[in-house]
Amino acid sequence: PAGRTRRPVWSPTGTAIAVAAPSSVADFDPAAPVVIERIGEMLGTAAHAGTHLYVVDVAGGRIRRITDGDGDVSTPTWSPDGSRLAVGLRRPGPQFNPEATSGAVVVDAAEPTVLVPVGDDKGVVEPICWTPDGKSLLAVGRSTPTPGNLRLLRMSIDGAAIEDLTAQHDRNVMTGAPAYPGGRPAVLADGSAAVV
Repeated sequence: PAGRTRRPVWSPTGTAIAVAAPSSVADFDPAAPVVIERIGEMLGTAAHAGTHLYVVDVAGGRIRRITDGDGDVSTPTWSPDGSRLAVGLRRPGPQFNPEATSGAVVVDAAEPTVLVPVGDDKGVVEPICWTPDGKSLLAVGRSTPTPGNLRLLRMSIDGAAIEDLTAQHDRNVMTGAPAYPGGRPAVLADGSAAVV
């Protein structure tokens, strides 16, 4: 990883740490002119190739990069049994289009070769947590990239339709930030209730 990481997360087994961190662009020349190709890009991001998912083996210190390509991942979350990881994956929109979309993806922690989409990637999805049975993800997001209230969504791993758990409310689901209320979604251990 190259730079500051986002909230490292221990695996339930205590043998690995998952983290989102920026990746360096191998051929970046700090003396060369910087070309901004998309609305929303900043000069500070020119030297990295997106924020990617890494897994650190605690015993041996080995670091594996899980994701690749153009885009950024959110803070990862481990499945209850520690076998899989879920992240929100944000891909940039087309040139001069400020609408970037994100979707949830799941990857096998032992053999991270395929990112499996959960739900669709036409909206905005971030922070994510697993349900205790490991069959669904809860995420804060919305079904379109356009501005609007964020919702609490349940996305089944098996591909069933996305369920808006806050459809009857006319309020924004807040995920928290400095000076703002809210927090990452969480589920009670018995699965009876979700909290944000």
